[in-house]
Amino acid sequence: WQSQTSGQYQRRVHGELYNPRVRVRFETAVGWLKEWACSRRMGLGTFLPWDKKWVIEALSDSTIYWAYYTVCHKLQSAALDGSIPGLIKPEDMNDAVWEYIFRRGSYPKGCAVSESLLKELREEFEYWYPMDVRVSGKDLIGNHLTMAIYNHVAIWDDAKMWPQSYFCNGHTMLNNEKMSKSTGNFRTLEDACVMFSADATRLALADAGDGIEDANFVENVANKNILNMTTEERWMTSVCLDKSVPLRSGPYNNLDLLFANAISRCVHEADRAYSKMKYRDALLAAWFQLQNAKKFYVDKSKIIHGELTDRFIEEQLIIFSPICTHFCESMWQRLGKPGLIVNARWPEARPVDPVLSSQYTYLLDLCRDARKKLDSEKDARQRAKLPDTSPVSFEILVSGGYLDWQEEILGLLVGVFKKNKDNFINNWRKPFMKHQLITSIKKSGLSKKDSKKRMNELMSFAQYMAQAAVDRGESALAIKTLFDEEVFLKDMVEVLGQALGLDPRVLVIRKVSKSDRGAKPMAPVFACTWST
Repeated sequence: WQSQTSGQYQRRVHGELYNPRVRVRFETAVGWLKEWACSRRMGLGTFLPWDKKWVIEALSDSTIYWAYYTVCHKLQSAALDGSIPGLIKPEDMNDAVWEYIFRRGSYPKGCAVSESLLKELREEFEYWYPMDVRVSGKDLIGNHLTMAIYNHVAIWDDAKMWPQSYFCNGHTMLNNEKMSKSTGNFRTLEDACVMFSADATRLALADAGDGIEDANFVENVANKNILNMTTEERWMTSVCLDKSVPLRSGPYNNLDLLFANAISRCVHEADRAYSKMKYRDALLAAWFQLQNAKKFYVDKSKIIHGELTDRFIEEQLIIFSPICTHFCESMWQRLGKPGLIVNARWPEARPVDPVLSSQYTYLLDLCRDARKKLDSEKDARQRAKLPDTSPVSFEILVSGGYLDWQEEILGLLVGVFKKNKDNFINNWRKPFMKHQLITSIKKSGLSKKDSKKRMNELMSFAQYMAQAAVDRGESALAIKTLFDEEVFLKDMVEVLGQALGLDPRVLVIRKVSKSDRGAKPMAPVFACTWST
């Protein structure tokens, strides 16, 4: 029995466990359940058939009750406590009847229940079974949930009738502290809905975290996103109903293409996260990232594209609706969309262009870093009591490529990243220190001072690129960029001017040599020139 459960469990119930740590716990539990007491002398449960002094341990005896749920409405009528008789008497539900319903047995001879009614119950059961997903606490992995696998294996030979997936979660914290009635750090679901609304509560729950770690419900997240949803409601209304936002038509410009691709990427990532029940990741893609993409597009566009804006609004509401259903349904109706949003088709899975994705991330990072540089220069001038003027020149210096030794380090880091993706930051130093670039320093004949300088040069580059890989993924270690930075930035000079609050004519974009002024591929440096 254990062998069958373990083997079939690994093949079928992996059918989704959603979390490798949960899988390890289940595999452990399958083996040690033989130590769990199967009976006791008190409490609820079924008497042992051969000794009425003992009761079968309730957890192990009740874990196919989901099958009962599929037919109980015919047995208990309108009253779950049995006070109103159902269509079938309890004494008529013998083993042969259950065999007919659950295991497609033959109709029992002399059965008090009509075959038509039993057939209806069987159809109900087979419609709902198997159980697609069971969501439960991590504390039940070692008993109830594993017992359910054992019992399903025992009752049904066909693995298709076993639970198809389990999603296990941790407990819930409130504002980074354990929930406790005694300390007052406690909220019921009803309390939260009254305080924040159902949608803001759902959003904060999605943001609280997935998996077997304890989730953290943060009330400020709920409060802040009430405001964010209200702001989005006003913007959508101004665009679609008030017609107060100017729109254009015609071909897409470069910024339109970047935004359209960002929408497609968010749809893909949200869909993938929902399918894996990773609701924090789904929220990140379906709300936070998509909203950031819209804000960047609207802020940096002189006039937004009407057709693209309509696409954004429709797809934003659809992919956000599993989390904030009421907000999205309300906006869907107000904007005159057909039917209910819960019945709307999921957005078309348009292909994501990796070049446009890379350009979009690059542009966001560059605008942020350039703004920091400009603000830093302005602060320094203010402290020096110099005139508050704009620079006469703002240079963006793009690298011409990596040096040979830098390419060697990147090759090493790529290899380490592929092998240790989840813990790359803690694993790259050891192989780096064994690389011939490092070991050759001792044999080079350089002075102690020059050796230290060379070592610092190699290490600082490796540290910078390792952190870039942590922040941006393996693509940060690519030797060749997906696009020409200089050409792209010159095409986007109007957007850069808008982002920095500068006249585009003062922006100077030029490519420098591989070793000049610290610029690296995908990481330009900046230089400001002021008149005084």
